[in-house]
Amino acid sequence: MLWSLADHWGASVELLEEHFIRSSLPLLRTIPRGITRAHQPDVILLPQLTRAEALRLVQGCAGVVIVHDAGIVDFPDDLIALDVFTRWRIRQSFRGLVHATRVISVSNFTAGRLLEHLPEIEDRLITIPNGVGAELLSYDETVPEAEHALREQFSCSIGRPLLLAVGSEHPRKNFSALIEAFRRIRDVHPQAHLLKVGAPGNPDWRERTEQHAAMHGLTTGHDITFLDQVDDMTLARCYRASDLYVSASLYEGFGLPLLEAMATGTPFVVSNRGALPEVAGNLGEVVLPDPSSLASGLLAAIERGCPDEYRTELRRRASMFSWARSAERYLDVMHEVVGQK
Repeated sequence: MLWSLADHWGASVELLEEHFIRSSLPLLRTIPRGITRAHQPDVILLPQLTRAEALRLVQGCAGVVIVHDAGIVDFPDDLIALDVFTRWRIRQSFRGLVHATRVISVSNFTAGRLLEHLPEIEDRLITIPNGVGAELLSYDETVPEAEHALREQFSCSIGRPLLLAVGSEHPRKNFSALIEAFRRIRDVHPQAHLLKVGAPGNPDWRERTEQHAAMHGLTTGHDITFLDQVDDMTLARCYRASDLYVSASLYEGFGLPLLEAMATGTPFVVSNRGALPEVAGNLGEVVLPDPSSLASGLLAAIERGCPDEYRTELRRRASMFSWARSAERYLDVMHEVVGQK
């Protein structure tokens, strides 16, 4: 994200790498005691909320923090596997947002969740959405060309309709519901195929995904294909070759894969949770994240198809979320906070 913004900032912003000041004591080494500021920057920009508590010790310099989601407090069970000290440190980072000059959320949904937990930052909170790369908006391979390239690259079978899921297999991504919905689609469309792009995030999560697939009589390679690592061009081809992008997620701070799908003109079926409806607008199918609703939405979208005018409308919607536009808004924020020093 930061580099996408920097590409549009050009010479307007000079990015200088600073470092957190840490204790020499082993137990406290992960807790920041400040930021070095060796280059005397105008603004300290944290591209995520991790270690935002360091801003408490920074004087005379504006601090801006970008928050992608509030999952660390909205989903406390995600932290259960961590030791008590690490959980405490993560919560300290979240509380550290109160020391920021500006907090930038990537969606109105995330802004709302932040205010639920930290109402005291309301006058410093602003929403600037993420953007989509120009290479996706300008991608022009046809569906047959994209499909042929994928077949050549991975020697994989591609059944129709082809459904695409992108991202990790974190429990909140709700893959169990998606797999059950996909099995119901196979009852109507026996050649349907699910393409899953992106590393699982944890080996246990992939094992659980495969177990759910086996429970429903689905096999890896034949019914579901996993592509853990792909480059940007291959990802674009996955979107374009697919009949539908689908997400059953229970929580999304923004939903970048949905935006990327729209940028390539790919129809979608997504859950009505998190920021997904915000990104989707009035296009596509937005449904409850249960297997029955997902399957009904998928069948409706398959039946509707994707006429050229609909594909154009999807890309027009995606173009509203440009990195160039977001970069300008970030510049406005930085000029504003510098002027307030």
